[in-house]
Amino acid sequence: MHDLPLARVYRTTEELKEPEVAEVVGTIPSWIQGTFVRAGPGVFDLKNSFQMNHYLDGYCILSKFEINGSEIKFYKKFLESDAFMKAKISGKPTVCELGTRGYPDTTKGFFTRYLPTIIPPLSDNCNMCAFKLGNKYFAASETSFIREFDLTTLNTGEKYDSIKYFGLNTTSCHPLTDEETGYTYNIGPSFCTGLKYNIIRIPPLLTNQTPHEIFKKTKIIATIPSSWNGEIGRASCRERV
Repeated sequence: MHDLPLARVYRTTEELKEPEVAEVVGTIPSWIQGTFVRAGPGVFDLKNSFQMNHYLDGYCILSKFEINGSEIKFYKKFLESDAFMKAKISGKPTVCELGTRGYPDTTKGFFTRYLPTIIPPLSDNCNMCAFKLGNKYFAASETSFIREFDLTTLNTGEKYDSIKYFGLNTTSCHPLTDEETGYTYNIGPSFCTGLKYNIIRIPPLLTNQTPHEIFKKTKIIATIPSSWNGEIGRASCRERV
């Protein structure tokens, strides 16, 4: 992997124990103030020389820029997802990522180790985006999980499952918030009751509320049936017969 021209893209990065102070060339406009945070792939190499197969399989690292006057500080910290922590112990992913298959979880017993081969779990490696609900911050990818994190310390918080709260098997990692009403909208498919897309509306997260409370109040406001109904698979079967 590291012999490819894009080797720098797949390079494993490290956390920063202390923030780095950037060297500023020129003048930062006075109206640029605040914090800019991103989530993205950061760990592609595990022990015993195991490497992830796809860019979006890299385990998440949170990156934060703090801009205050003429000073910019840069922070980096790994998102301590269940998927990442188990992979660190096993030396291989224990759940399937986008392009890298999962391997038996060495932290479990014999039978529970092989249960995921029958019912594959989804990964909580939320490495695609960071977004805000009220005064809370979350990282997400396009599975059923989102992870809360602390903006100040970048420490990992609770995990929330869209299957349990909304009945969506996966969700988009790019929710949109209406600045006037505070409502946040997202879309995701559901499979168990027929293939369809659902648009959800998440209420504003008030200061005295928890994410759990507003996720319980989230509603599906529109449903779009899938245009694909399995005809391709059935046609292939008829052709083989």
